[in-house]
Amino acid sequence: MAKSAKATAEVDISDRMVNKFVRDMLEQYELIESARGSYMNKARRHRETMTTVLEGLAARGVPQKVGKLHIKIIQAQGKLKDMLAELDAEERKIAHKMAKAQGKSEQLALFKDLPPAEAAPEVEAKEPKEPKPKKQPGATGKDINDALGGEPAGTA
Repeated sequence: MAKSAKATAEVDISDRMVNKFVRDMLEQYELIESARGSYMNKARRHRETMTTVLEGLAARGVPQKVGKLHIKIIQAQGKLKDMLAELDAEERKIAHKMAKAQGKSEQLALFKDLPPAEAAPEVEAKEPKEPKPKKQPGATGKDINDALGGEPAGTA
């Protein structure tokens, strides 16, 4: 029978090599734990500072819960603006029309300070359109309600 192409050569494992490997890896794990502790201490100090700021706000009569919520709203708006900024010009135009059609002023406000959108990449050659599939006959919600002799849900 032929030898496998993946047959490996004999690996020379010495005590010295294994001891160096173990020592190096354990040192890396210690460095990771040390870095984790440093990071956790820095994060704790930042959280304590945030608590102090919130307590100062509370001393002025604004509940901490309201202050935290206000910051979360600002962060969420920033994320939404970033998502809108990623849209190309045509997609952005459609999203704006949808918000306008719903009359959502809070959504429309997100479009105000966006950087200019890049134009969508043009398609070099138009591909022939595939014919739309024909609608298959089927039962609608009205048909089912009529068959059951009932009123549509929510109308009584």
